[in-house]
Amino acid sequence: MTPIVSFIGKSNSGKTTLLKQVIREMKSRGYSVGAIKHTHHDFGMDQPGKDSWQLAQAGSDAVAISGPGKVAVMQQVEEELTLDQIAALFKCHLDIILAEGYKGGDTAKILVQGPATEHFNYDDNLLAIVSPRMSATGQPEFDGEVIDNIIELLIQQIGHRRLDKRKPEYAVQ
Repeated sequence: MTPIVSFIGKSNSGKTTLLKQVIREMKSRGYSVGAIKHTHHDFGMDQPGKDSWQLAQAGSDAVAISGPGKVAVMQQVEEELTLDQIAALFKCHLDIILAEGYKGGDTAKILVQGPATEHFNYDDNLLAIVSPRMSATGQPEFDGEVIDNIIELLIQQIGHRRLDKRKPEYAVQ
């Protein structure tokens, strides 16, 4: 199964900014990366009035948008899917899936703290804390600008040699 690491933290703590940097760096090293964003709000993939929006409004249980190089599917569900259920929807091979949110999930986590201290019930799934301050929790803690340390931690989570052998110097043996 593809490893999943959730980047958790309060709103505006820098999770999305950090994830964008991490994804870019993982991709530059030859890894295939999936991303899942959790939200507590209703959302749509298309603008009101557009064809896919109209098809969803007409009652479709699932709507796909397809074009050159990408496809997206939006499906009605009875209840919110778990992180593992969403990850299973990815049909392509991925080296790692990075999620934003899912602090209650049973996956590895990296806590992203902004300038304010955040209360978090630390559990065995916490890999690291990204913070502008030092912490006494015992987990590795990185400044948000030190992406290489975070990348190395993620590579350890992958725990296998990548299928893409073009950049073997980054593979974990």
